[in-house]
Amino acid sequence: MPNSRQFIYKGYRITTRWTQLDPLSHRKQRFDASFTVHSSASDEDSWQQFPREIFDSFVAAVANALTLAQRSIDLDLAAA
Repeated sequence: MPNSRQFIYKGYRITTRWTQLDPLSHRKQRFDASFTVHSSASDEDSWQQFPREIFDSFVAAVANALTLAQRSIDLDLAAA
């Protein structure tokens, strides 16, 4: 997928994906991003979230999704 980036955080693989909203609009560009977290263990589940925040750049959207994914991983590890 061309609009995605992958990161590793505490052994978890994170994939962020961004979308340009209204790409044909003459208004200012707007982006949103989601993330998927894949556990390092093959028998554990993956999870995905679709934050509702909208940003002026895909870089900001990805940074937000990555931060939320990292918080999600930290909460998962704290609960274990």
